[in-house]
Amino acid sequence: MRLLCFLILILVCFTVFSQTTETKKVTSGIFKEIYSVEKKTKVKNGTYVKIDKLSKDTLIVGQYQDNQRSGVWKYFSEGNKLWMSYDFDKKAFALVPYEIKNITQFNVSNGSEYAEQKVDNPPIYLASKKEIEFRISSEIVPSADIVVNSKSGLCIARFVIDKTGHLKDIVPEVMMSDVIFPQIKLIMENLKEPWIPAKMNGQEVDSQYILVLDIKPEGKPLFEDNPKCIVVHYNYLSKIIKRTVYLGTTVTTNGMPPSDAEMQRLIKKSSGR
Repeated sequence: MRLLCFLILILVCFTVFSQTTETKKVTSGIFKEIYSVEKKTKVKNGTYVKIDKLSKDTLIVGQYQDNQRSGVWKYFSEGNKLWMSYDFDKKAFALVPYEIKNITQFNVSNGSEYAEQKVDNPPIYLASKKEIEFRISSEIVPSADIVVNSKSGLCIARFVIDKTGHLKDIVPEVMMSDVIFPQIKLIMENLKEPWIPAKMNGQEVDSQYILVLDIKPEGKPLFEDNPKCIVVHYNYLSKIIKRTVYLGTTVTTNGMPPSDAEMQRLIKKSSGR
């Protein structure tokens, strides 16, 4: 009898919940977000999941309460492997990746300039492993001049994560093309997940991050991965072959990649040159 009453109670609660909430599925670039909102107020409540549209890997799992992140959120790397977790109620990490633990020095503000100093923790973006790198790699479109002339090089920008966890002051240092930096700036300013600011001697401080975009047709990296930088490797030849959206036409013949001459012809056609 008790079991029957318990099951009826669960059914009633579920029915009431389903009548007052609705599930949202939002697609943005290579990601898909699934969460529940109140039908009347659109306030987020309940489970939140972010997945990779292509691999179907789970990237983030957490809970919302009255539009605020609540409890422990889990962040994953490739293959649904738990990479990091953060308790929003306690405002503390439950699991810190070894790559982040090993960073004991970072560029932080001393009041007049940014210099590498000993820190308790660097600035941390609360997201799946290398989410920023994946976003930039999937969304950046190089200029036709870079692709047609098979150019290689580095685009470097810097930005600040202030003591409140806000991204600001993103500026270019070196750019291969005028079209690259506006794209980088737009992507970085539209990041949705929160930043945890750098901390030094128990206090949150402003810190400066370096972003390096390594652009080349294909081949070995021009800039090695560095845990203190955001390093994005962008091989545009393979992306053009795989992503026909950029060219607006088919770039393979009989299942084989086109010749260099054919690739350049297609690129010139797509850019109106």
